[in-house]
Amino acid sequence: LLLNRWQCDHDLSKEPTSRMWRLKTQVFKIVALGFITALVICEWLIFEIAVLPCAFPHLSNTSDHGEVLHAMMVADLHLVGEYRGHWLDRVKRDSQMRASFSALLRHVRPDIVFVLGDLLDEGKWNWYSDVPFHRARDRYRRYFNSSGVEVRPVTGNHDIGFHYDMDWIKVERFEKGFSTDKVQFISRKGVHFVLLNSITLKNDSCPACEQTMKQLRDLRKTLNCLGKSTASCRDILQRRGIDPALNYSAPIILQHFPLYRQNESQCLNSPNFDINKELEQDWDVLSKRVSSNLIKILKPRLAVSGHSHYYCEYPHEKDVLEVTISSFSWRHEPSPHVLLLSISNDEFQFTTCNLPNEFFQIFLYICIASVTWYIGYLRQSDKSSPVTFSFTAALSSVIGVVSLKKTHVKNS
Repeated sequence: LLLNRWQCDHDLSKEPTSRMWRLKTQVFKIVALGFITALVICEWLIFEIAVLPCAFPHLSNTSDHGEVLHAMMVADLHLVGEYRGHWLDRVKRDSQMRASFSALLRHVRPDIVFVLGDLLDEGKWNWYSDVPFHRARDRYRRYFNSSGVEVRPVTGNHDIGFHYDMDWIKVERFEKGFSTDKVQFISRKGVHFVLLNSITLKNDSCPACEQTMKQLRDLRKTLNCLGKSTASCRDILQRRGIDPALNYSAPIILQHFPLYRQNESQCLNSPNFDINKELEQDWDVLSKRVSSNLIKILKPRLAVSGHSHYYCEYPHEKDVLEVTISSFSWRHEPSPHVLLLSISNDEFQFTTCNLPNEFFQIFLYICIASVTWYIGYLRQSDKSSPVTFSFTAALSSVIGVVSLKKTHVKNS
């Protein structure tokens, strides 16, 4: 009897400690579950939900236009560098762009993707060593070039510097590292694109500028020969590796700098700042002379650019419409978007796909953390509360991201 009494008293003395340990274990599980829930929702699910309403626009009558090309365009990635950027900022921005790009490829399924300059944030500062440049290039390839979809970049001022800061070493390093050139002609499904290095378009007799202008004049001869069966034209097309049977259609200019405009007052979708502020030539936009020459030489039907980090649709001379798209990175734009372009040899339509707002993601993190803390507090106070409440509250908040979607459709 004494032994049994001692054993009972010993078990009772251990019960509070055992109970406290069980409560701490339960609270730890709730915190861990909340942490995992927050990562899954805020770093993956909101991007998947955000792109669900996005789709390429339909042309009026595809049977009359032949094949339709679906092109997705992004700009101003600004991959955070090692010199001016913090590692935490680099992880955060890379995660956002990687999740956005992957979700877009899965749901939108473009035929080709164009990245309109400023792939790097510190390309122009990596003059002292090629190692940071190569590491940034490898990050770009992992995030954007490993999906099997054709991705074509153009050069921006953060990649090689503005014209006054540009040199042959930076230009050749970027062109070699990202398989690009000063002037590129790409034709897919009968649709022609001209990709330009707008930094070398100053036309001031610099070696890179002279080479660019020579390539533009040669390209003009190529465009004039499309659809013609003369011997000289066949010879020109064969030298450039272009199928002589390819028909002509007005090309699309893709570059980093926008074409010249005095200000943003004529933007069809005006940005939320001073639209009457005068834009500086060769800094904010291309010079007026170069822009006129490009339109005269290439005779485009559409121009797409980046650089400004905000969206604008601007009508130029000779009925040339230019679309300037916002930055793809949260570092420069809290509500980034991409351009989805459906195009045939004689018609195009485009729409924008808006991605999640960074402040909405932060709000979700706060909501999930608050719910997790509340459930942990209730469990520690010995009050029952279902753990599934944390999932329900978090998921109900995520659904609100769909309401943030706004698409802008423009018919040619």
